[in-house]
Amino acid sequence: MQKNIRKSAIKFVHKHNLNKKNLTAANLREIIEKYNFGIVDYLPKAENEPDTVTLLKKAQATEFYQYTKGFTYSSQEDKLVFICTDMSADDTVEVLLHEIGHIVLGHLDSEGIISNTSTQQECEAFYFSQYVQERCRNSGRIKLIKAGSLVLAAFLLICTAAVILRYATIPREAVTEDGKTIVRVGGIGMDAFMQPHCYWTAGGEVFHLWQDCQHLRNSSTIYVGPREKSGRTACCKTCYKKFCERYGN
Repeated sequence: MQKNIRKSAIKFVHKHNLNKKNLTAANLREIIEKYNFGIVDYLPKAENEPDTVTLLKKAQATEFYQYTKGFTYSSQEDKLVFICTDMSADDTVEVLLHEIGHIVLGHLDSEGIISNTSTQQECEAFYFSQYVQERCRNSGRIKLIKAGSLVLAAFLLICTAAVILRYATIPREAVTEDGKTIVRVGGIGMDAFMQPHCYWTAGGEVFHLWQDCQHLRNSSTIYVGPREKSGRTACCKTCYKKFCERYGN
């Protein structure tokens, strides 16, 4: 299932020519409109415009909207994505991608709020959002990998078997991002970036869902890779709370 979600995410990125620079809320809003969905901005804890209140009532979400960052409503008359305006730019992008994930992955019922989807569908939309962001974040690196593939092939032809074996068994790759060392575990290359992943530190007892988790800010080295590679079975409480607030539990 996750492999199909990854393929859908990659196809989505290619279809809309997304990359690290143009993965913005403004572009995602335009994409949502291309799927024939309108966008309704709302404030969770303040008085909204009369038109917004009318649409919230129509979606039967007059109480629900106060506890979520975004949701999607579909009926025979309206197709609407509701987005909370009280978020940072990065959070807005993530929530928009999550709602797009519901649309792209076919989670729409004939009528109603998509918040009524199953836990599995919420996880699928979450992974769709993460795959798209990872793909865009590493778009430059992926292009370099493709551009250098011929050179690498020529190099392998002249390498000895011992050298080939040595390079084939390297299990991790370290890069530097914002002054931190990010160690990618579980493989080298494009596939490693596309797998479902989490973050952890050498001395930590839990895994994290977001690299910018407040409990990772003072860590100089962060590992990222599939959860089974982390050796941790428990999720960071802060990350889990953030996940539940955005996507439901």
